[in-house]
Amino acid sequence: MDVAREERKARRRGQRREAILAAAAGLLREEGREALTASKLAQAADMAPASLYHYVDSLQEVVDSLMFREMEREGLAMTAALATVSGGVESLQALIRAKVHHYRDEPDSYSLLYGQLTAMPLSERVVREDILPRTGQLYGLLAQRVESDQARGRITLALHPRMLANLAWCSAQGILVMADGARAAGSSTLFPIEALAEEACRVIERACRP
Repeated sequence: MDVAREERKARRRGQRREAILAAAAGLLREEGREALTASKLAQAADMAPASLYHYVDSLQEVVDSLMFREMEREGLAMTAALATVSGGVESLQALIRAKVHHYRDEPDSYSLLYGQLTAMPLSERVVREDILPRTGQLYGLLAQRVESDQARGRITLALHPRMLANLAWCSAQGILVMADGARAAGSSTLFPIEALAEEACRVIERACRP
């Protein structure tokens, strides 16, 4: 077996697959979910329709791959922020800031993920094996830190740890939904999203006080 030749083939295949995913992301951002057809995707990726399925098994695989990639990038941004703090309140605040700042810098990624991909069906395998374990791990870490601070008297026992973790994510998501809507309308939010994120962090801190 010509190992070098096989490696070149694998690289070319990987490059073509990446081109397909990039073309699909572009179609979704520019034309919406209805534009993601095999013929349009092949045209956008500069290949014959018959060649498309040499690199992906189906359009569902394209959607699954894009969804996993975008959610992984969001998750990595939040995980990196959590690595810089240890307390429960600080971790909740770090998640809010990380999510808002991640999409502040990449608003097109937010529109792709939450404006298009989350409205499309995902394969059960991707949800079960990829998405749920990762989100569960993140929320589990947050809840664990909140519980630890509750045991030390830093956070009121009246609050449910996992609910607080969900609330922090929803706070950031709400800010970003508003910013994305304003951007789509050619406008902007009344207050900068960084300021809104900081206010959400202060609200979390006040709510957690024993």
